[in-house]
Amino acid sequence: MPSGGAGKQGANIRLYTRVGIPVFIRPLEQESLAEIKGISVNGGNIDIELRNAGNTHFIVTGIHVQGFDAAGNASFERDIGGWYLLSGTEKIYSTRIPQEVCSSIRDLNIAVQTKETILTQKLPLNGDLCGNPTETAENR
Repeated sequence: MPSGGAGKQGANIRLYTRVGIPVFIRPLEQESLAEIKGISVNGGNIDIELRNAGNTHFIVTGIHVQGFDAAGNASFERDIGGWYLLSGTEKIYSTRIPQEVCSSIRDLNIAVQTKETILTQKLPLNGDLCGNPTETAENR
């Protein structure tokens, strides 16, 4: 890259760009193993932790979160975009429930779609998820 002209007078703009291109090398015997490690709800925030327990990367094409009230009516829906998840890594995807529907949600349905599979999990919610209490799929 040019040095930017140290002796020039007046206003100067320097623009630097960094480009990264992922290169994936697949093992001879591939094992794709996507898992929903946990779901937590706290203060109106939903965190969905995904884990890649396989030996090759996978791509999360989308996460669909749907909340239902006590009568079973859908009161909240959100789609979260995904990204690739490397072998042996974990990633937390987050979204927020709007305040006006937050206290009415009793069940959350989570659907994680990858190119190979769809993972689903249901999380019943007791109490006010908009406040401080934490409810997780692992500690129920």
